[in-house]
Amino acid sequence: MMGCRSIRIHLCISHYLSSSLALSHFLLFFVLFLEGAFLLFSRLIVSHHAFFRPPHHNFDIPRLRPHGSLGKGDVLRGGPDPAVDNQNTNTAVDPLYGLNKEDWWFQHERGCDAVPPPPGEFLFLPANGNFTVELAHNRAKTTLSYDGRFTTAWPDGENHPDDWNSWEGPGSPCLKTSGGDGPLHTYNETNAAGTAWAISYESDIKKVSMENLVVFSVLKHTPWKRLATYRVPNLPKCPEGGCTCAWLWVPEGCGQPNMYMQGFKCNVTGATNTRRVAKANAPVYCADDKSKCVPGAKQMIAWNQATGNNIVTPDVWGVAPGYNEKCGWTDGPQRDIFE
Repeated sequence: MMGCRSIRIHLCISHYLSSSLALSHFLLFFVLFLEGAFLLFSRLIVSHHAFFRPPHHNFDIPRLRPHGSLGKGDVLRGGPDPAVDNQNTNTAVDPLYGLNKEDWWFQHERGCDAVPPPPGEFLFLPANGNFTVELAHNRAKTTLSYDGRFTTAWPDGENHPDDWNSWEGPGSPCLKTSGGDGPLHTYNETNAAGTAWAISYESDIKKVSMENLVVFSVLKHTPWKRLATYRVPNLPKCPEGGCTCAWLWVPEGCGQPNMYMQGFKCNVTGATNTRRVAKANAPVYCADDKSKCVPGAKQMIAWNQATGNNIVTPDVWGVAPGYNEKCGWTDGPQRDIFE
C-alpha cells in the first residue's frame, strides 16, 4: 500500500492466494492486508488522533482482508517501519469524509497512491472463481501473525455470539468491542451494509478514473466475520502490467456517514473471456423506486465528500447508499458489466 500517514483502528485482509493488504478506518473504515498486493504501501507517520490498539481498519484484519503468507512487497504487513516486522501492527487511516476528489481518490491525502508494490506483485483474481480475505482490527488478529494464535472467527480476535446485536430501537449504539470502539459500524449482521471490489484495466494508477473503475464483486452483510470470500465474474485478462483494483465500503447509518476506498495492484488468472468491461455509470440510490436502479457496469460510490460525489440520497438521518440492492447491486459477482 502506499504511504498512509495516519494510524487508526483497522481491518486486515490477507489474500488467500498471494497478496496482502491493509485497510483501516477510525469509526468506520478498515485497512486491508492482502498478501503482497498493496497498491498503497504505507510508511506511516503517526498523526494527532492516531493510536495503537493491541489486538485491527477496519477491524483487526487488513478491515480488508485472506489466508496465506505475505508477499515480499507487503511493506505494511510489519508496520510503518520496513526494518521492523511488527506482528501486532495496527496501522490504519482515517475514513474518507468531506474531502476534495483529488484527496480522497485512492487516499491521496495520506500518500496512499505514491508507493506501489514491487513489480510482479499482485492480488490474484481467478476468473469465475473466488478469493478469500481476512477482515481484522490489526495484523495480530489474523493468520499473518503469531501463527494465528490470537485469531477467532471475528475481526477483533474476541468471541461473540453469531447473533451479536446491539439494536434495541432508535438511539441504539453500534456494536462495540471490549475496548469500546465500533469499527464494524453496524448493529448486527443484517445491518452490515456490504463491501465490494472494483477493477480498472489500467496498470498506471494515474490513468484510473471513475469511468474505468468498475465494481465487479459485492459481498452482502459485510464486514462481519474475519474471513470474507468474494466471487469473481468472467473477467478478461489484464494488460501486461496488471490491473488496478479497489476495496470499497460505505457503512449503513451507524457512526460517521463516510466511505472507504483502498487501492491494490491486481491480476486476473484463468481468463478466457475476450469481452471488455464496459464504461462505468454512476450508481443511483433506488431503494424507494427500483425503476431508477442503474443496470450494468457501475462506478464506486462517492458520497459525503467536498467534491466528486456521484450519488444523492434522501436527506434523512441514517440513510446511506451502499454496495447492495439500494443502489442496484446484487450480492456476488457482477455479470452484467461487459460490453
